[in-house]
Amino acid sequence: MNQDGVLTSIVVFAPREKTRTMVRAAFPRRRCRVVFTRSLGDFNDAFRKELVDAAVVDVATAHDDTWNVAALAREYPSAPFFALCALRASEGP
Repeated sequence: MNQDGVLTSIVVFAPREKTRTMVRAAFPRRRCRVVFTRSLGDFNDAFRKELVDAAVVDVATAHDDTWNVAALAREYPSAPFFALCALRASEGP
């Protein structure tokens, strides 16, 4: 929630249920508004319909829609884009 009492709006491109569950747990409903999308069109429409404070893109499943959604960061430079993927055991300490 920002200073004016308006909820922060986050758009999430999450084709996987596991990612949606994790994001729901990370961002409680009382603190922010999370809009989940599963396609490029839905993601783009979310930006056109409301003021978006941040975008999260699940890049763990790399397919064409994933990279097309990530490329929208060029069209919406005022919103920070964050990539989300799982940490592999081999990447840990």
